[in-house]
Amino acid sequence: VTAIARAIRSCQPQPERTAKFQPASKEEAVLYQKSALQLRLLLEYMSIPASRFRGAEEDKPRLVALVMQGRVARKMAAAAADTAEAVEERVRLEREERARLEARTIDELWALLDYMEVEYDE
Repeated sequence: VTAIARAIRSCQPQPERTAKFQPASKEEAVLYQKSALQLRLLLEYMSIPASRFRGAEEDKPRLVALVMQGRVARKMAAAAADTAEAVEERVRLEREERARLEARTIDELWALLDYMEVEYDE
């Protein structure tokens, strides 16, 4: 039954698509306003190899997609670098705190626990 319904639908005239392309974001809309040459130069500036857009030198949607992918990749790389730096900083602070506490005597540490009102088994 479904095959027959598909066959009937395929024989019916299709309405013409009059909807215009809508960019997904304002950033993408700005890129669509640029010429293909400007987009290629932007890709070159972003160090995206020409082999990725070879054959699509005048295909604006493809060039815009490559620019957007490049920007997303840069943002992800920056976030990963920030995360790595944050981890290194946290490890450094933990080492400093450990060294500071290891320099104290046992009595000073017990006094510190009492001062912080930590409950512990004696």
